[in-house]
Amino acid sequence: NCLIIIITYNRRKMLRIIAKRIQGVTITSLRTFGTQTASTNSSNVNTNVPGLSNNVVKIPNTPVGPNASKNKEYKNPEYFCYHVDSFGEAEVELAKYRLPAPSNRTPFNK
Repeated sequence: NCLIIIITYNRRKMLRIIAKRIQGVTITSLRTFGTQTASTNSSNVNTNVPGLSNNVVKIPNTPVGPNASKNKEYKNPEYFCYHVDSFGEAEVELAKYRLPAPSNRTPFNK
């Protein structure tokens, strides 16, 4: 047996507690999915992302902004590498990797 407690707020900000007793359920802690297995090293950044061309991601060899480096004060130098159309171009280039939108007309039988 497993007791599941769900706590939500409705539109009027009133607390609502739902408690259900369920049998045959395996509980997995959310911490299992959120833990990092290995520390990431900033020198091993993979800029060869499948599906993205240099139109979207282009990292120059010169400094891109004031104090913008992974080991400096501003830790997100990629911000200076984007341009106005980066997001739109990424959407178009990654569209071929997306799953189709779910439909309420076809049943999900997996």
